[in-house]
Amino acid sequence: MSGSLDFYGVDGVMDEMKNILRDKLVYTNRVASLPNFIILLDGGDGQTYITEVITDMLVSNKLRDFNGLDEYVEYKPEGALPYIKWMFSDIEDNAIYGNEYKGVVSIDVSRLVNYQNEYQVEYFLTHLKRVAKHATLILFCDTTLGKKGERLISTLRKTLAKVDVISVEKKSSRDYACIIAQNIIDRGIDIQDKESTVKILENTVARDINSVREAIACSEKLAFGADYSVKPPLLTIKATQKFGNNKEVY
Repeated sequence: MSGSLDFYGVDGVMDEMKNILRDKLVYTNRVASLPNFIILLDGGDGQTYITEVITDMLVSNKLRDFNGLDEYVEYKPEGALPYIKWMFSDIEDNAIYGNEYKGVVSIDVSRLVNYQNEYQVEYFLTHLKRVAKHATLILFCDTTLGKKGERLISTLRKTLAKVDVISVEKKSSRDYACIIAQNIIDRGIDIQDKESTVKILENTVARDINSVREAIACSEKLAFGADYSVKPPLLTIKATQKFGNNKEVY
């Protein structure tokens, strides 16, 4: 993301960020550590997007220290011990100074539900606790995992000293339309009339979008319809209407 604070369809996350900002001076003075997050949402519905939302808020408000090659790192372990070992080694390697990565670590833990009685999860939890001493954790868990998911979440809450659980509601067509429009702006393209553009997208292509990934892919296609003869490039209402009507825009 480009540092924009215009985020859509993540009300639960934004509410939590507002709660943290109310105690901003406590965190900026490093009197207390930030909470970690367990976020419940369906797979493919914006893990990277939410990770960027949280990271951008932490960076722009100087709420924690960062010392990594990247401000955040992402992982999706499937349960195999070699990958889990590599993951923690990679987190360590991302630290520029010393071995302790200071930043945001995003992990989709959903696949671990089938290994909760095996050594790799024990190994995962032990090393996760160490990482949490210096980094802010965002742990994603699919909402469809039933009792196994509940058990894993309970275990994670017991493992981490400070953790907040956030449920993310399913996004609406307008949420996806807003995400598309904002992503166009983040690409350096001006929009002729943002509200009208959002309305067109909401009533056309956004109706068939089911994830943030699909919304970003849609935005990339829409970007071809911008007028690049002007600086900065401009996406007109006419081009958006053509795109919404499934006509060629390039």
